[in-house]
Amino acid sequence: MRQPGVRFDADVNTRQLCDTINPGEHTKSGEHQGHKPMRQLPSEPIIVDLTALDPVPCPCGVARRGLLHPNNQLCSLHRVTLSANTQVHYHKRQTEVYYFLEGDGQIELDGEQQAVRPGTAVLIPPGVRHRAIVKPGGEMTLLNFVMPPFDPEDEWSE
Repeated sequence: MRQPGVRFDADVNTRQLCDTINPGEHTKSGEHQGHKPMRQLPSEPIIVDLTALDPVPCPCGVARRGLLHPNNQLCSLHRVTLSANTQVHYHKRQTEVYYFLEGDGQIELDGEQQAVRPGTAVLIPPGVRHRAIVKPGGEMTLLNFVMPPFDPEDEWSE
């Protein structure tokens, strides 16, 4: 439900969001010059229980990937469990936000390490080489927001 007096312009908001995710000039048809058409926002709510999803191996550990739905071209959400140091990887198109839920360790971003703990959020733009570093014998859990939604073809390693 919209609040009284709040202006909502789907075209402007979609275009602003699209520019944030994939900057470029728009054509009249809504396409970026030299890019794919703008991503569609979800048309209805999507609810997922991440704990009920099957875990899959990933460069960061084991992930439960949610919000992967044909009507959602905005983002996906992954609950990732790390029990060992992960491999350095990067994405050419995807932006990630890591939000650490449990455990202490470090995040490596383009070779530089920073301490992380529960409550730490990290924005990882495309092209940044990254990995999580778990303390010996420890474990970390994080939420990973991936924009646009996760694409296994956009996972690169050294």
